[in-house]
Amino acid sequence: KELETCAGLRNQAAHGDFGPLSHERAGLMEQQTSILLRRLEELPPLASRLTILVRRETARVLREAEAEETRLRTEFEARARNSLAIVARDLPSRVDNAAKDAAQREPDVARELGAARIKDLRRELTAVAEVLASEVETAFDQIEWPRPMSRTFSEVTPRDIHAALLKFFNGPRADKVTAILQHHGFSRRRVLPEDFYDEKDFGAVAEALTSLSIAEHALAAAKAADDRATVDSLWSDE
Repeated sequence: KELETCAGLRNQAAHGDFGPLSHERAGLMEQQTSILLRRLEELPPLASRLTILVRRETARVLREAEAEETRLRTEFEARARNSLAIVARDLPSRVDNAAKDAAQREPDVARELGAARIKDLRRELTAVAEVLASEVETAFDQIEWPRPMSRTFSEVTPRDIHAALLKFFNGPRADKVTAILQHHGFSRRRVLPEDFYDEKDFGAVAEALTSLSIAEHALAAAKAADDRATVDSLWSDE
């Protein structure tokens, strides 16, 4: 619109429509017109440069998000593996405690077995417990660790880690211990996965997994923003 006005004034001045000062005013309008034209010519490059700057910024944010996600993933894995090592270390003594609890519930059975057969029972349980310990210590990739992004809770809790370990131990693994107890006459005590660990020990793992999940969400958002900026840059003039 300004260009049209400037052009009109210039034409009017050229025909003497503005009196003795019309040519001076026309020159001024010509100068203003030239300035506006230069500004308009610069707009596409400026827009392109802005697109490039946005692309660089999204790429930087993406790199930082990737680094943070990698750091937190490493931290979570270290804590999780350490937690599994602790479960493995304590598992034989916990199985032995479960056997003692079974004997206390059925003291007559324990009395009938006697000291020698109780020792045999404990040796069998220790052998099975050591196998279970070796399995859980290397089970990081087998355990279905809870993921907030696929569930409705906002953070991971020790109870969620307990649920993952319960799923790992439940069934044949825990049943092996129960079967030995029943074989020796103890029928009232069924060994459960929670006999093998303490839920309160999973706080550090839950915290690390929550942080990792937040970082994963941030990485996904950064990747989406960078993808959009990449496409925009491909459609720019430069």
